[in-house]
Amino acid sequence: MELFEPHEKINTTFITSPSNRLIGKEAICNYPNRIHLTPVDCNRFSYGESGGGGIGFAIKSDNNVKISISPNMEYKGVIEYKPIALRAAYILKSALNCNENFSITVNLSKEVKSHVGLGSNACLMTAICAAINSLYGKPLTDKDLMKLIGANFAESYMSKCVLGLDTGIAPSTTLKGGFTFVTLDSIIVWMNKFDFIPYSFILFPNVKRASFEGAEDDNMLQRSLYEDIKSRGYKTYEIVMDLIPAIENKDIKKMGDIIWNIQFSGTHLSMIQSYEMFGSKIYDIIGNLKTIGAEIVGLSSVGPCIYIGCSNFNKIKNYIEESEIDYLFIEIESNPIDIIVNE
Repeated sequence: MELFEPHEKINTTFITSPSNRLIGKEAICNYPNRIHLTPVDCNRFSYGESGGGGIGFAIKSDNNVKISISPNMEYKGVIEYKPIALRAAYILKSALNCNENFSITVNLSKEVKSHVGLGSNACLMTAICAAINSLYGKPLTDKDLMKLIGANFAESYMSKCVLGLDTGIAPSTTLKGGFTFVTLDSIIVWMNKFDFIPYSFILFPNVKRASFEGAEDDNMLQRSLYEDIKSRGYKTYEIVMDLIPAIENKDIKKMGDIIWNIQFSGTHLSMIQSYEMFGSKIYDIIGNLKTIGAEIVGLSSVGPCIYIGCSNFNKIKNYIEESEIDYLFIEIESNPIDIIVNE
């Protein structure tokens, strides 16, 4: 595991620096978190570019970023995210070939914590890159921004950066909103506003797994590679042939059945089983939720955050509260990121 400073190991050579003109001195935006339902094939993960593909969607949040022109690079906010926030600014500074520095102020929603499955690092990087891009009149396209994040994605560790893995789901859902299906090279092959789920929750079950050591957990990753070799074929088939039509037809039950199957194969099997008691606590929670009528139940990313989409509000809420599981009501974010530029 190699640690480096936020401005180091930045690759923007594949972007032709566009002509740009500073149109404002401050950019402000609220931005979402994301639910990552599954990668397509984690054997195609790659440090230094978006890989693995995936499906997921944006959820509304109180996250807020303010970017101001400044004499020096500055950061104000939760200290844990400082390396990631500064890195995003350096990425855009390089890609735009601009001379300005930026003051970055970050306010995070209460549910945002690192490594719980909400994409806090990648969503923050995306929001900062998009905000700085807006300060210069948006010379870079959304695809450019996605590729830049994929090529330079990192996690924070010991006040520095360590290379991370990006599938493109956090950048795509942060920029576009709604539900996205992303393949290699940051290509969005399908998207939907995904605005038909009656009620949504995210759960934060009190389960433990191996502590995060700054890089992807190697044992879980190796198990995921093996499990995805077995499941990637039929998982992709179900996404293309069944899940996308179910979402287009607003069929919550059918969508939930497919996502339920994902919990028992491929990366999700390895991720869930990496938690205490070989994943039985998580399986017990999601099994009970499914039994009492939650149409959609699934782990987000590496967890332990669990997404629930349902039409029966009271039953689900009663079970969660009786089980003393931390939870949060959420809404799907169906709209693209909205950035205000002030002169």
